Amino acid sequence: MVGALPLSLPTPCPLTGKSVIHGPDFPALKARTMKFLIANRPDISMAVVEALARHEFGLTGKLAELYSERDLNFRVLGGEEGDFVLKVSNALEDPRLVEAQVRALQFLARTAPDLPLPRVRMGTGGEPVVTLSGKDGASHACFALSWLPGTIASEAGLGPDEFR
Repeated sequence: MVGALPLSLPTPCPLTGKSVIHGPDFPALKARTMKFLIANRPDISMAVVEALARHEFGLTGKLAELYSERDLNFRVLGGEEGDFVLKVSNALEDPRLVEAQVRALQFLARTAPDLPLPRVRMGTGGEPVVTLSGKDGASHACFALSWLPGTIASEAGLGPDEFR
């Protein structure tokens, strides 16, 4: 025992191979974390998301949902404005954090324009982030980013060695 917590024997991490010691509450902590990750995922119809894309961001392409645990993410394909990612945040996400992410991308676009980063699309009202109400009345911060071509990590078939 270390302190008052009984700890498990070291076990190798499947990704790094390094020894890891888990405390007794690790399964409970993981369950609480996973519950948050899937909790309050926006419950918004495809028709509402299509209207959001068209009216709030001027995006006219076809929507294809992308995987996300906590948010709704869509690839907007084939519009005359190019391909984009439309993001609808989890209601539990602090809107200030969403704005900080957007501002960081805008700052990098201005100061390091050669970096291969998505570009923030301004909304039709002149703001980069708009608010959408879900079916339950919860507010979701929404924004659009340019699509960067490449392979999506979940489709790449990467093994532990590629993550080192």
